[in-house]
Amino acid sequence: VDGADLEDHFDTLAEALAAAKDGDTIKLVAGEYAESVTISVSNLTIIGPNAGVNPNAEERVSEAVIKGVWTISTSASNLTINGLAFTGDAKITAGQIQGVKFLNNYVHDTTAPADAWAESNAYKSGFFYAASSNSTLSTDLQFFNNRFENVADDNINLAYVDNVSFDGNVFKNFGYDAIRFNNGYNGGVLAFTNNEFVQDTLGGYNGIF
Repeated sequence: VDGADLEDHFDTLAEALAAAKDGDTIKLVAGEYAESVTISVSNLTIIGPNAGVNPNAEERVSEAVIKGVWTISTSASNLTINGLAFTGDAKITAGQIQGVKFLNNYVHDTTAPADAWAESNAYKSGFFYAASSNSTLSTDLQFFNNRFENVADDNINLAYVDNVSFDGNVFKNFGYDAIRFNNGYNGGVLAFTNNEFVQDTLGGYNGIF
């Protein structure tokens, strides 16, 4: 964990999160991280070796590969996740979140979902799944310069959100929806710019649902 005044080294992500304080940066070195963790610190930045490297346009070095489930607590406002890879059983789940930035990440070849796709709001799953409530909306979320490839579930599934931006992402061979807005009460500015939706074969459900 790199803070304002010190640099510490930890054997696991869970240990780093337990020590992290408001405003810290956690740097993950290349390798695999299979642990499931809860993120509860505000103004936290988690970066990998490819922080700032767009997987759709630039060559990347060896990845920090996440294979566990990350749960973002309501208290973890203004979280930044930058330059990581996610695969296998990896997922990110949350309730109400504020100011989360998901940048320059490579999400690929994830585990197939347990539930069949459903048109109704009963479907509550996805690689990145955040569901708040109509009284406590999630606000100001950013998904920039990510690559989602062979993600079997909804790539991003959001419910009860206000002000969300998607820019420069590639969604390739998505099994269910690439982007889904669930339930209702989704509003504010929903901005979609410079995103690509690509299927090598006929399949998937919706680019944006």
